[in-house]
Amino acid sequence: MNNYQKLESIHCAIQEALNGNVEELTQALELVEELREKEMEKEKVSVEEVKHWLGSDWSFDDVCETLQELANGVYKQNQLLEDIKNTAESTGFYTKDNI
Repeated sequence: MNNYQKLESIHCAIQEALNGNVEELTQALELVEELREKEMEKEKVSVEEVKHWLGSDWSFDDVCETLQELANGVYKQNQLLEDIKNTAESTGFYTKDNI
């Protein structure tokens, strides 16, 4: 079942529940959890993406400063994730060789 079919199944289960038939809600919840897990996996970054984001011009001190900012809450984790993903997208990192 592809993602579209899963969404259709969830949609139908919700419609049935609104009509008083809640039997399909358990399966719909399982499909939602499956879709959520797949999306959460997409949000993780790989070591290769981090290396690409760092490039070759970062010094050890630069890396330490970034880790300090993360630890102190100056640089937010979700901003780091976004920066790494944006760099990969904008520089063409996501080719078939890197996926």
